[in-house]
Amino acid sequence: MKSDIVERELEFHKKLAIEKTSSIKPIDPGILLRYTENNNWHIYEKEYIFHFLIEYAKTKDKIVICEYGCGDGYISCQIASIISNAFIDGIDLSPDLVNVANENAKINGVAARANFIVGDAEQDVLKSDKYDVVLVLNIIHHISLDEAIRQLTRITKAGGNIIILEPIAFSKQLQSLRDITPVKKNTSPDERQLDENEVKCLIRILKNIDIRYFNLFGRLARLTNNDTIINILKNIDYIIMQRLKILRTYAGRILIIGEKGEDDYEK
Repeated sequence: MKSDIVERELEFHKKLAIEKTSSIKPIDPGILLRYTENNNWHIYEKEYIFHFLIEYAKTKDKIVICEYGCGDGYISCQIASIISNAFIDGIDLSPDLVNVANENAKINGVAARANFIVGDAEQDVLKSDKYDVVLVLNIIHHISLDEAIRQLTRITKAGGNIIILEPIAFSKQLQSLRDITPVKKNTSPDERQLDENEVKCLIRILKNIDIRYFNLFGRLARLTNNDTIINILKNIDYIIMQRLKILRTYAGRILIIGEKGEDDYEK
């Protein structure tokens, strides 16, 4: 990652870490119950991910997971709290957020199975062919696509799974609309949305792929705190984009789950 980008990212995440440090506490049992039961896994991205991980963990004595770009480690701590045979390594560029992540692990009693380190996601910091599952949640749009792909294929075991959740902008009109909307966006200075060609490159490295699109009307959920309205919007998205694939062009997020492919990306 270029030095000027690194500097901006670190400054942004330092401020974010200060906010999160003041709110470190045990995970709400209600949240853990939600992601254990996953009653709405077909319409919520995060529930879909937890549903997959829980079912996958049932097939293994032990699963080794990497959260690639772990941030404050909150999601990894949720996973470790829910899935008792999961062992998680998290990596993030920000030492401030990694400190928060390790504190989150301690306070939630999962530090023996969730460990977080500082490292550039574009460098060979993690061991090759180590992980059964690599979680890539809202990180690729911060970094070089080519380097991300190289690292993901390097660290995932043969037959291991890669889970990618990213913001997308296949429609230039919607991308422009996002840029001018008055709704506050908690984004770092150099992040972007992935375009259709970038998504195709990610799909190329996987096999047995499951792809889901989210946030057509669901993007309006940020305007309300009403759970009923949010559920309605999410259900409308699910029904419409299942039946009218052309509308996926206007989705705001994509979830890709697949096994590491056999072919090297560079071939």
